[in-house]
Amino acid sequence: MPLLRDLARRLNERGPFTKAERALLMALAAFTLVSAAVAAAHSLFPEMFYGEPTFNAAEKHELTSAPLPASTQTSGAEESKESGNALLNLNAADAEALQQLPGIGPVLAQRIVNWRNEYGQFETLEDLLMVEGIGEKRIEQLRAAAQVVPAESGSASE
Repeated sequence: MPLLRDLARRLNERGPFTKAERALLMALAAFTLVSAAVAAAHSLFPEMFYGEPTFNAAEKHELTSAPLPASTQTSGAEESKESGNALLNLNAADAEALQQLPGIGPVLAQRIVNWRNEYGQFETLEDLLMVEGIGEKRIEQLRAAAQVVPAESGSASE
């Protein structure tokens, strides 16, 4: 407290702030307020900063009931599509198709593709936990919209 008292005494002796000092203090206060607002927005709305849109159930239904591009369909995806449940195969989808999933933006979609290219195909939906940025909550969001169709097990006969 003596430090504050000493500072206040010096300011009183010196007189009021100059116009330049007041402008500097106002700019500092404005910067502090804007920084606090951005930090609050970042914690409340992370999708604004990471480009990962959130979907409600109706939008998710529209996305999963729309026909998938031919490049993302495999025999497993076609079978589930015929049964009325169009799930995206994570082992065949490209980054653009992955962005149609709830909570998956361009950055996360590219991480999924990169992980798959580096380590091979996913065996279960839970394997997505190994991709940076995907946790249990995201897996639960994806259950209704995505599936993992493992690659054929190397047998030449059907």
